[in-house]
Amino acid sequence: MEEAFTFNYIKKIECTGCEACANICPVGAMEMRKDESGFFYPYTNYKKCIACGKCTSVCHRAKDKQENNIDEIETYAGYSKKKQIVYSSSSGGLFRIFADEFMKMYPNGKVCAVIWDEDFKGVHHELGGEELLERMQRSKYVQSRKNLIYKRIKECLERETPVLFVGCPCEVAALSTFLGKEYDILYKIDLVCQGPTAPSVLENYIENLKTRYMLYHCPHELGIFLGIPIEDVKDFMECTNKKCLLCGYWKVYNNYYTAEKTFKQYDIIKEHTIHSFVKSSSAIELAEGIKKEFSPKLCIS
Repeated sequence: MEEAFTFNYIKKIECTGCEACANICPVGAMEMRKDESGFFYPYTNYKKCIACGKCTSVCHRAKDKQENNIDEIETYAGYSKKKQIVYSSSSGGLFRIFADEFMKMYPNGKVCAVIWDEDFKGVHHELGGEELLERMQRSKYVQSRKNLIYKRIKECLERETPVLFVGCPCEVAALSTFLGKEYDILYKIDLVCQGPTAPSVLENYIENLKTRYMLYHCPHELGIFLGIPIEDVKDFMECTNKKCLLCGYWKVYNNYYTAEKTFKQYDIIKEHTIHSFVKSSSAIELAEGIKKEFSPKLCIS
């Protein structure tokens, strides 16, 4: 057999697709490919494999399982006091708090977290500075591609460049196993994870949305992407017997006062945009102006 899934030392169900084996392979014999469900798993290309065993040595799932002997774990909850951070995050904005503090401590440090691909069909871990923090915010809920990120992190650490790594527990474990030792300038944050979605699920949804857009020009579910509350989108699509409470930028069936406040904010932004357009502002200038003027103030529920 020239190619096969590499599960001779663990069961496939135990593999997390962390890509540590692909990072450590010296000849590029470990290739990440989609399985029948759309998840990325490692393939061994036996034409390239030199049987060095490094893939096995770095697999955190193949290691002896250790029991957690901690009786009690201290638990804290928190959120950012900066509204702009909360509004641009999926929950309380804790990632941005930690990342900002890390960059204050290490201005030349690197943060490694997940960002969307350019075509928005998948996500991957990327390494960068403050210029990437905004793209790293918000939950993605899709299996992340690591590519050669562990190797890049090790190179940074060997150059004494501090790194903050954020990922699912399996990814943090994979990084630790790959590095083989602890670094004082490496900070790791585990995310609470119940298992990611296969990238193909997102790809199929986008393709289906494209098809519906071509058929119906503007399918109603696009409203969700525009920030319209999902309850109002659902009621509109299902033609419920609910009375329309307000009609403006969308038909409101729930939360009248919240929608009314949002409509007023939209009106102010619209007037600002019209005046800027009359002054011959470019599209980029319009977008940047709206972001600068309204992002800290805008609250859309």
